[in-house]
Parts: sequence; C-alpha cells; structure tokens
Amino acid sequence: MREWGRVYKLVSLLLVFFLLGSIVSPSLAWGSSREELIRKLQEAQRKLDSLNKEMERTESDLLKVQREEQFVSSELAKLEKDLEIALAELAQVEAELALAEERLEQTNEELEAAQEELENRNRLLHNRIRSIYEQGTVTYLEVLFNAQSVSDLLHRFNYLKMIVEQDVKILQDVREYRALVEEKKAQAEQEKADIVALRLEVENKKRDLEVKVASRERQLDQLQMSAKEYEQALEDQERLSEEFGKQLQEYQKELDAMGVPVFQWPVNTRSFWISSYFGSRYHPILKTYRHHSGLDLAAAQGTPVYAAESGIIYSSGWLGGYGLTITIAHGQTYSTLYAHLSASYVKVGQEVKKGDLIGRVGSTGLSTGPHLHFEIRENGNPQDPMKFLPPR
Repeated sequence: MREWGRVYKLVSLLLVFFLLGSIVSPSLAWGSSREELIRKLQEAQRKLDSLNKEMERTESDLLKVQREEQFVSSELAKLEKDLEIALAELAQVEAELALAEERLEQTNEELEAAQEELENRNRLLHNRIRSIYEQGTVTYLEVLFNAQSVSDLLHRFNYLKMIVEQDVKILQDVREYRALVEEKKAQAEQEKADIVALRLEVENKKRDLEVKVASRERQLDQLQMSAKEYEQALEDQERLSEEFGKQLQEYQKELDAMGVPVFQWPVNTRSFWISSYFGSRYHPILKTYRHHSGLDLAAAQGTPVYAAESGIIYSSGWLGGYGLTITIAHGQTYSTLYAHLSASYVKVGQEVKKGDLIGRVGSTGLSTGPHLHFEIRENGNPQDPMKFLPPR
C-alpha cells in the first residue's frame, strides 16, 4: 500500500508538471485564430476531464485506504484490549504460582517434620523388635511365671498385651505417615506443575498478541502514510484543476469576444455512438454518395436531447427528410439543428439555456433507425461539429 502511495505521488507530480506546462497564458492566446483557440480550448477541456477522472480515482483510493485504516484501527484496539486482559491473567497466574510455591515450601517443612517423626517411630519400633529378638519370648514367659498371685498374673498379662498393642499401633502409624508423606508430596508437586503449565500457556498467548499488535501498528503506520500521500496528490490535482478552470474561462472569454459559441454534446456522451461523421458518405436510403452535413449520433429511442448552447428556438416541427426537427439560433452567426426527433418540448421564439432538455431521439423522416442528426452551421453553412465539440 505504501508503494502505491509513492507511485500516486510521483504520477501526480509528473501530471502537474505536464499539465502546467501545457497551459498557455492569456497574453499568448489573444492573437490566436478562431480554429486555434477552439483547438486549445478543446485540448484544455480534454486534459481537465482526464484530470477530473484521475481525481475520482484518487478519491476512491483514498476512501479505500481510510476505510482500511478504520478497520485496522478497530482491530488494533481489540488486540490491545485482549493483550491487556492477557497481562492481567499473567499477573494473576504469577501470584497464584507464588502462593503455590509458598504452600509447597510449607508442605515440605511439614513433610520434613513428619519424616523426622516417622524416623523416630521407626527407631522405636526397631528397638522393640531388636529387644524381642535378643531376649526372645522367654522374657515374656518369665514375667508371667514370676507372678505372685492371680491378680499379679492378670496385671502382668495386661501389661504385656499393652506392649504388643503398642507395637502394632506403631507399625500402623508408620504406614499411615508414609502414605501421608507421599500424598502431600504428590499434591504439592501437581499443583505447582498445573500452575507452571498455565503460566506457559498465558505467556504464549501474550507473545502471540504482542506480535499481532506490532504487525497491526506497522500496517496502520503504512496506511496513514499512504493516506497522507493520497491527500497530497489530491490537493495537487485540485490545485491544477482550479488552474485549468481559470484557463478555460479565459479561452471562453476570448471566444465570446469573437462571437464563437462553445458547444456541448447534445446527447449524454455515454448514451450514443457516432454512426456517421461530417463529409462525404454513402447514404443508406438513397444508395448514393452524398455530402453529410452533420453527425449521426446513434442512441436508443427516447434518449434525451439537450441544447448544445444557449439561444433562441428558430424552428420546431416537421422538416422534410429531417423529420421532426429543432433549430436553435446562437446569435447572428451560428445555429444548431437537431433532426429525426421523436418528441419536441420547445416552441419557436423560446429562449433556452445550454443543457436544457429540448426533445427526444427518434427515427422520423428519412431514417433507418433511432438516432440524432446534429448540425452546427456558421452563417447558414454546415460546419464539421467535431471542430466545435469537446472530446468525449
């Protein structure tokens, strides 16, 4: 997009130099002949039309860039919001990880204490087992046989029973402590592993969003630069268009001083094609070569016909092979004729302005199909309309 902006800027500058170089100052134009002045006016009009089309394309491209700029700005704002959320999530996960590590450290301390107690109990149990092994069961029997009475015997028996039960209890505690140690250790490690995995996921999400934000920021910068270049090109084109407008006004004033009207096409330039030009041609109905005194503009039946220049309606009605015809007088020297019409909306003596709707294309009189026969006459003599009309 940036490259296109540079190309537009370069083309616009070249166009400025080219068109400015082609403008003729009023002092040089005053001595020109009528034909030369009309040619210069037509050339200036052609270049102005070309410039206006170029301005339309520039405006279209500028609007396209501005719409894309708005879209990218909106997308960038959303990405930045997502990144802000991701940063908040990461901060929360970091806090949770710190708490988990703190809990794990506390659990390790508890596990160390439990392990120490477990080792103490293991030593107690081992001492008991070693004592039994070294002294054997005789010691226990001697304790019973040395009883002085039945009561003493029962007392000694209960005492030995308590010792045996205590031994069994120690063994069970050892097993429970071992299970508790393993369970707490597994839980603490799993909790930390889960949080570490979550932190990695959030960090990846954050990095991905940062890459997208940076990419959109670069794209937005390029679009903004392109928009500025299009705006500059458009300003140059508008300035040049104003210069051409002033030049055309100068040419128009000179032609007005000479009494030469500046005509426009009587039919919308997109609505017709020229089927016959001014000069000798083979007549499609009379089947002979004859002088053709105007232009035949082939168009659809009913296409609007406009006054090519301001003037007074000289005639409006049927005119032999011309069919329904309108003639407009533009001062004492020039007149225009519109033939083969299907409808006329004016009457003799009516004043019309350039561009006023005066009739409709038809096929009246000697005609092979819908078209407008258009003439420009000077002192009653047909002239080639192409010398007076602006380029299409």
